[in-house]
Amino acid sequence: MKRIIKKMAVLISRVVLLGLLGLLIGLGSWAYLIAKDIPDPSRINTYRPDLSTQVLDAQGRVMAYLFDREHRLWVPLSQVSESLQMAVIVAEDDTFFQHQGINYRETWNALKVDLEKKRYARGGSTITQQLAKNIFLSKEKTLARKVKEYVLAREIEQRLPKKRILELYINEVEWGDGIYGAEAAARIYFGKPAGQLEVHEAALLAAMLPNPKYFNPYVRLEQVKKRQYRILRLMYANKLLTREELSVAQAAPLVLREDSGYPLLMASQDRHKTRSLESCPIKWLERYLLKRYGGHRLYHEGMTIKTTLDMDLQSAFELGIRESIAILEGDLGSPVQVASVSDPWILLMDLEGVPRAMVCLEGAQANDLLLSHLQFSRPRDALYDYVLEKARDIQWRNLVVSQ
Repeated sequence: MKRIIKKMAVLISRVVLLGLLGLLIGLGSWAYLIAKDIPDPSRINTYRPDLSTQVLDAQGRVMAYLFDREHRLWVPLSQVSESLQMAVIVAEDDTFFQHQGINYRETWNALKVDLEKKRYARGGSTITQQLAKNIFLSKEKTLARKVKEYVLAREIEQRLPKKRILELYINEVEWGDGIYGAEAAARIYFGKPAGQLEVHEAALLAAMLPNPKYFNPYVRLEQVKKRQYRILRLMYANKLLTREELSVAQAAPLVLREDSGYPLLMASQDRHKTRSLESCPIKWLERYLLKRYGGHRLYHEGMTIKTTLDMDLQSAFELGIRESIAILEGDLGSPVQVASVSDPWILLMDLEGVPRAMVCLEGAQANDLLLSHLQFSRPRDALYDYVLEKARDIQWRNLVVSQ
């Protein structure tokens, strides 16, 4: 009997050992396949995200942003308010300056929650892990992607200082539908640069980060404000705010930009996006720039283009057009439609032939009659010293282009 028991024990031991060996071989093969497919982490040293082109009027005011899918304006960390930097760290990764890429305690807590709910319910990713995912990996929630994220996060921490990691993250992260990076977010939601954000504004932007499309302040303001207050309290608890600063931030009125509804980004050129206040001149200018510079440079490389257009003159010109349309409609016996793009169009130029504003109307007959009327009846004083003509092949002169 003892001999049988001994033989069974040996057999069971061998089966267990073989099982463990098979498990180890399987895990090793799986790890090898994952490791073989990990992107080259050295790319982080020279990484440069897609950047929007800014179109400025003659006074340096932004008329439009041109981009492909991601609207982003790069700023160095020194030009991001310290309040936003601290709010992002408190909200997303409060041990950012202590860990080496992975917060193991948060990872364990996230694993327990995921196992309890039997799904990927909690992230637990550090800022470095999120940066690795955003730059190198897809958004799919799989164990393989998570392993790659761990490896890349450790590699990034060994290659870059913390400040550089934070700079990349703040410029890379999504802040709404088509909105990426702190500078674009600050300008879209508050109409100011990221360096001028106040504490309560910074806390609101940080509150959006877990799910910026859901936590949209134009749609779910109360939910976002609850997260904002929580972040402000965390900043106080971490001694980043005094009691007085906390009280001021909690009481500060939240003023979002009101000159545009949401969404703030409109479709253009079929697959590209643009945000434009003066759609007629900007769309014609966009066509010219696309032909001259090509799509990649125009929509990805962060050009700044200062034009000869003038937003004040554009407004006066459009107002003058509206004042003249009533007379024109009486002559035609039918309404005149103002269009975003049509051919021909009416061009307002200075005495040297430089384009300053333009308007588009549907129908050549409407353009001809309106142009004739405007030549003899200038409805706005601001337009007296300018030349009006029908243009077919506009010459975009005196553009100042910088990278």
